[in-house]
Amino acid sequence: MTTAWDRAYLARKPAKTYTTTIELRGGDAEIVVEYDYYKGSPGRTYGPPELCYPSEPAHVEIIAVMYGGVTITDNLSESQLESLEQEIEEHLTERLAADEQDYWDNVRKDRRYECSEVIQEDCE
Repeated sequence: MTTAWDRAYLARKPAKTYTTTIELRGGDAEIVVEYDYYKGSPGRTYGPPELCYPSEPAHVEIIAVMYGGVTITDNLSESQLESLEQEIEEHLTERLAADEQDYWDNVRKDRRYECSEVIQEDCE
């Protein structure tokens, strides 16, 4: 479910794109998928009832599917669209995991560098 805040936020930012290959009319075709990603929310289940709200899962919403600059979204079946959504979600999950790993690798490098400076100062 898209909230008013989500719609206002998305109006200010361009849609994301994802390029992939699907089978189209008996052959492989490279397509570009425009989509929005909603990160979801954990919800709130404590405190006064009027401040509580249910959690919402993260999800991908496909805006358009293009082949050769032509929009073909209406020509795809529900199963094809669901498959594309799932593929994009998997891609985003992998990318977020890689970004998080890069972040922690950099933190460890920074700490090692800081520790090596402290050890050198103590040795002098």
